Amino acid sequence: MKTIWRIEDLTGQGMYTSNTPVADLDLLYGKQHPGPTVDHALGYTNKEDQTTYRFGFATLTQYRAWVNTKSIRASLASGHFRLIKYRVPDQYFSKSAFQAIFKWSNAEKVLWRAPNYCDKGGDTCEHGY
Repeated sequence: MKTIWRIEDLTGQGMYTSNTPVADLDLLYGKQHPGPTVDHALGYTNKEDQTTYRFGFATLTQYRAWVNTKSIRASLASGHFRLIKYRVPDQYFSKSAFQAIFKWSNAEKVLWRAPNYCDKGGDTCEHGY
């Protein structure tokens, strides 16, 4: 089993697709934030259904490198987003140096944290499902 971390709103939408988008679009398509179709290590192409696969991070270090300022993490937290920890079977998971992809229907939510938990001086604020 693999672990993946994903930013979601209360309806399960990601930080770029939510009805209340908070993520700064500067977090997309730069050297540090490649889109999934150009991040070849993921093995993702436009042919795949975006409702089948979701994107996140293989580690919390990857998450903090992508969502790389306290102000963005605070905006996500105030925008009712959560940092969700999923478990997913190995065969439904792929990662690159920047992000991870997983087959959503085969994943299990384990816990959630506030997106800015790492800025609170060690307060993990973990909540189970």
